[in-house]
Amino acid sequence: NVQAIGMHANIFDRVGAGLSFFRDENGVISSNGISAGLSYFIPLGDNNERDEQFSFGSSVNLYNMNFDYGGLNPTDPGDPVLGGGANSVFLAHANLGMQARYRNISAGIAVNDIALNKNVSVTNGIEPAPTRFFVNLGYDWKISEDISVEPSALVNMNSNSSRMFDLNVLAHVYGDNTKYTAGFSYRTAANGLGSEQLSLSPILMGKVGRFSFGTVYNFSLSDISDVAGNGFTITLGYDLPNFINSYGFRY
Repeated sequence: NVQAIGMHANIFDRVGAGLSFFRDENGVISSNGISAGLSYFIPLGDNNERDEQFSFGSSVNLYNMNFDYGGLNPTDPGDPVLGGGANSVFLAHANLGMQARYRNISAGIAVNDIALNKNVSVTNGIEPAPTRFFVNLGYDWKISEDISVEPSALVNMNSNSSRMFDLNVLAHVYGDNTKYTAGFSYRTAANGLGSEQLSLSPILMGKVGRFSFGTVYNFSLSDISDVAGNGFTITLGYDLPNFINSYGFRY
């Protein structure tokens, strides 16, 4: 169960800034935190739009993670691993990334969850929060002036040698002041023990004027779905007039 609220803006010239707050509950583990970041973009095209550009940036996540021992139902209640100790920890992580879009092709790389504290290896040399590496590639195929299809792929690797692969297809329909999107995402995972299908997720998104929305239903394909079930995500957004930098970006 995750809730998040955030805002980002072009604060001056080619510099952007973002701030978000989140709460994440997963079984007996809950986290509350804040994320703040800065980015810079370089235009690649000759027009005055930002549809072709190279961007890079960094952000920091600061959050407190809590563990509710009382919510456990262990097979061995006397296991010393479950006894005592602090039930909360403060974590600080850094994230780095870059993204480019040129002539309908988009690509990016990112490194997330770079530990700024609590970065000493624990049991069996496994980090409590492994660093994650992302690589994505996509192409927006223009079928007509009002319709396009966008296939893309994402690879998510981490420092514990596990990997996730996302294959996505989105169809976009454009209007005078609207944009509607429908598609799906298919996810698999692999590590040293084998591979498994994780999920198939239909996607619906739209933008009408300054208002935007999105929804995803996650059909779990793995064995854990018998216990955890499926998932549902909904997002709402509103494009406020930029009161910080009313002049916008400049070339």
